[in-house]
Amino acid sequence: MENKTVSIIMPIYNAEKYLEQGIQSIIKQTYKQLEIILVNDGSTDKSSEIIEAAKQRDSRISSIFQTQQGAPTARNAGCKASVGGYLYFMDSDDYLPETAIEKMVSESLQYGSDLVIGQYQFINEAGDWIGESSFIEELGIFLEGKATKQQLSLCPPFPGNKLYRASIIKGNGIQFADVRVAQDLNFYLKALLFAANPIVIKDSVYYYRVRSGSISHSYGSKMLDVITSLEDAEMFYQQNGQYDRSFFSNIKFLHYYYQLIKVPQIQNYLERTETFLSFKKEFAKIQKADLTKELIDTFYYKSKLKLRFRRLYTGYLNSKRQKRKMGV
Repeated sequence: MENKTVSIIMPIYNAEKYLEQGIQSIIKQTYKQLEIILVNDGSTDKSSEIIEAAKQRDSRISSIFQTQQGAPTARNAGCKASVGGYLYFMDSDDYLPETAIEKMVSESLQYGSDLVIGQYQFINEAGDWIGESSFIEELGIFLEGKATKQQLSLCPPFPGNKLYRASIIKGNGIQFADVRVAQDLNFYLKALLFAANPIVIKDSVYYYRVRSGSISHSYGSKMLDVITSLEDAEMFYQQNGQYDRSFFSNIKFLHYYYQLIKVPQIQNYLERTETFLSFKKEFAKIQKADLTKELIDTFYYKSKLKLRFRRLYTGYLNSKRQKRKMGV
């Protein structure tokens, strides 16, 4: 009999402000066949108390405590402990619509999908709605089982809007990489390699909280970890006999561009310049002929301008303007 339990894994570090809302959104899911694993990554605030109280209210909840090692390690610990047929990774400051898991499981069963990707909404720190995902239109992704793996590889890689069949993760030894940037991307690409019938659905399944102080909104040379992350994923494909240069050229271009536009936010001039030059070197390795029309039309020429006018792009005045624009 197919294992239809969904293991929801949440890494937690000093999340007392938002944690209760996130846990409650899981408990209230219309899909009840859940295993809820809360991984306390060495929290020093009231997160531990909130976790213990939640365990008393719902027998589906269990917890793991570890000294602070970061979200990737916490997710890996939760994954190892899980027994569900599906895996779902959620961050502690976000929350779910009530029907999120039900919709994703339903699609997986209907299409025999090992990977279901939903849409998501953006909220601010106060919980107010500020936008919604638009990657379908931006990247030309088709729906209802018609997306190619090349198109899917360009989806935002963060875990919250994705339901994975556990067997493709555990059976292939896939874990979250211990890098400062793009660990989600590394995990997603490796899972995508083995995912049968992956699908993108129109339903919104996640509320993603945009926080000014979060790691995803901090800037520095650690952004270069995206290069390490992608090279590791590239090697993984090579080892499994599935390497395609064009496939990775598109992924690298998109994610290097996403990091490149953050470079002016780096406070230190030398660090800003060195990071810029490192990305410029990586862009030079990518052949335009390998890129999809969607990427060429949206980002290619913008990147060329930024790379050509380095002093203007990384200079003090542009850096100051970009910081004002981003509210930094």
